[in-house]
Amino acid sequence: MSIKLKLEDLGVKDSGKGFARIPTALMQELGLEALDVVEIFGKRKSAIRLMPSPDTKNNYIKVDGITRQNINMSLNENGNYECQIPAQPYNTMFCYNITATICDEVSQTFYGSEIIPPFPFEGVITPINEIQGESESSPYEGQFVNTAGIVTGAFANSFYIQNGSEPWSGIYIYSSAGLPQM
Repeated sequence: MSIKLKLEDLGVKDSGKGFARIPTALMQELGLEALDVVEIFGKRKSAIRLMPSPDTKNNYIKVDGITRQNINMSLNENGNYECQIPAQPYNTMFCYNITATICDEVSQTFYGSEIIPPFPFEGVITPINEIQGESESSPYEGQFVNTAGIVTGAFANSFYIQNGSEPWSGIYIYSSAGLPQM
């Protein structure tokens, strides 16, 4: 069932508590009870708990500024909240927090951060075992190659990387100018 309601300001007293108010008579008409969760939407969708309001007009829902400004927050088909995060520049970090409030108004906040990696690599990755070869010198000697692996040791101007546990899966890299960008 879907109904259209006018959006009104919730007011300072109830702002930030994670619920919206609709008239008591409308809640009864729709078969809803206090703290039932419903989906509201305008340009974006959001789930919100309802509380009754003693007002007599039946065509509105009162929400706070947080709900009005909610950035693409919605309840997905699996019952999980999801959010679109705007594009971030490469090689930067962004921080976020998620606050969940349960019915008795006890809140828990989770703080997190993510690092956006440098520009995606679009070249060819040569496996370490191919660079090593199985002879005394590398088949790539004197050439520039790109590889990937886990750094297993780093020193002032050299490091080791490895991409497996098989023979020839590790490599020692020396740079007279210091450590390269990894």
